[in-house]
Amino acid sequence: MTRSKASGIRRWWIVAPDSLWRDRRFVRCWTGSAVSQAGDRVSELALPLTAAAVLDASAGQVAVLTAVVWAPHLLAIVLGAWVERASGGC
Repeated sequence: MTRSKASGIRRWWIVAPDSLWRDRRFVRCWTGSAVSQAGDRVSELALPLTAAAVLDASAGQVAVLTAVVWAPHLLAIVLGAWVERASGGC
């Protein structure tokens, strides 16, 4: 953080000259990732809630739907370990 000489107040919004936040490619990548993650979290919550509220799904149906929503995440863990082992590690 930088300090204003006149007031002595820290200005947290001023970015250092060598900061990653000044790199346009990084900011675009970070923003895209943040929007994608926010969309994923909304989908994980909204899909089962919509099924329960609007479609009158039973608890078992909502559980299956939630498992289907989470399946890619769990599969990624297994596949990531498999690829890491197959490639010889770091």
